[in-house]
Amino acid sequence: NRWVPYLALGKFYYDQKNFIRGEQFLNDGLKIDPQNKDLLYHLAEVYGNSGPPDKALIYLKKILAAHPEEIAAQYRLGLIFSQDNKLVDAIHSFKSVIEKDPRHTGALFNLALIYEKTGDSIQAKHVYDNILEIDSEYAEVYVRLGCLYLKEANYVKAKECFVNTLTLNKYPAESHLALSKIFLSMNDLEGCVKSCNELLKYLSLTRNVVIDCVTDLSNLYVKIGTHFKKQKVETLANYSFEIADILRSLTPKKNVV
Repeated sequence: NRWVPYLALGKFYYDQKNFIRGEQFLNDGLKIDPQNKDLLYHLAEVYGNSGPPDKALIYLKKILAAHPEEIAAQYRLGLIFSQDNKLVDAIHSFKSVIEKDPRHTGALFNLALIYEKTGDSIQAKHVYDNILEIDSEYAEVYVRLGCLYLKEANYVKAKECFVNTLTLNKYPAESHLALSKIFLSMNDLEGCVKSCNELLKYLSLTRNVVIDCVTDLSNLYVKIGTHFKKQKVETLANYSFEIADILRSLTPKKNVV
């Protein structure tokens, strides 16, 4: 175990932000034990967090060359490929992880994200469904699935996904906004009002008007969007303003609630 002091010193200097000195000790340890997983993993982590990703890839590949069964290295490799937009390599890495561990939800989720990115919604939904069979409380999967179904105008399925997310007490703002749009698409203004009320409650915003027409409801979504904009949550702000615009385009109807 002559490599142990080199790992300890490498970690020490890395924690002290002296990356050059830390790298030197870790590499000196590899001269003693070139296939040591601890040293290789730490070097990969060092470069993954604070150095060129290409160097992290080098050490991860060295781990896999010496220890092909290492799922953690294969998964980390896939994440780096995905971040670098090397999607073919990322898919290969995540599939390799899944072959070794079919219940690895991290690899499955990231694989589904790539399928989404490349426009393959059928494959993405298939993988998301597989994840839910493994973990029925994976809230982010319900959000992703709900968004896919919403794009496809499958409002029943989309609604089911976002209701499940709320049942898990996760992503309340995203879910209530999505449900607002779903209810509008289903011509269910009462449902939209309920979602608006839940959003106002969640955001601690007051509803200081009685909703007599869709214009009143539209103004409340402008209020919600303005709140998100002040919080610099641009995606949710824009989504709120989009709902407000949809409502504004409708013919005013009295006695919504």
